[in-house]
Amino acid sequence: MRARTARAGHRERWGSPMARLHIAFAIAVLFLFVHCAKAQIVAPGQLYTGPLLTFRAPASEGWRVLRSSNVGMAFFRAGDFSFESYVAQVAIFALPESTQRDEFVARVKQRVEEDTSKRFNSIEATYAYTEERGYPCVRVKALAQDTKAARPAFVENLKFQMHALHCRHPGRPNTGFSILFSYRGASLDAALDILAQTFIAGVQPSKN
Repeated sequence: MRARTARAGHRERWGSPMARLHIAFAIAVLFLFVHCAKAQIVAPGQLYTGPLLTFRAPASEGWRVLRSSNVGMAFFRAGDFSFESYVAQVAIFALPESTQRDEFVARVKQRVEEDTSKRFNSIEATYAYTEERGYPCVRVKALAQDTKAARPAFVENLKFQMHALHCRHPGRPNTGFSILFSYRGASLDAALDILAQTFIAGVQPSKN
């Protein structure tokens, strides 16, 4: 079932089928927003619910739904310049059952590197296992240089900041979900940590 935009105060249903995780989807969103002026604007903190996840749109003004499907939803917001953009994404994916924490971290790291290596030069990235939510997750913080984005001559390069949390669903051991928040621009956004933490905290397993 395709996610729909909700009126303020209403709860929307969101689909549950699983799919292979593609970090590249979130990255591709960064370069599509200029063609999506008619994408649906969402209210700050708009609530979406489904059989697997309950989550909210980012809490600030100006966000739009760029894509939604039965395996995820992506929001975007333009920055102050045409080459700046923010993306927030929620996705579910198939995840083989395992109790090995190192294996989980390695799987997430491999997927991120495979999906970003063709476009980005990695500057730094950290992968940290955590059970602060009460179930296995991997927290990812990455900084990279975008090697292919169009940019004005006065901008030497564009940087890509990404914060993400990849988790095993506590009620579905063979299902994972990912939460990503990213920014692309000429300089780093010092407030990204807070923005990302707020969005990520708003995504939780549904209580069925």
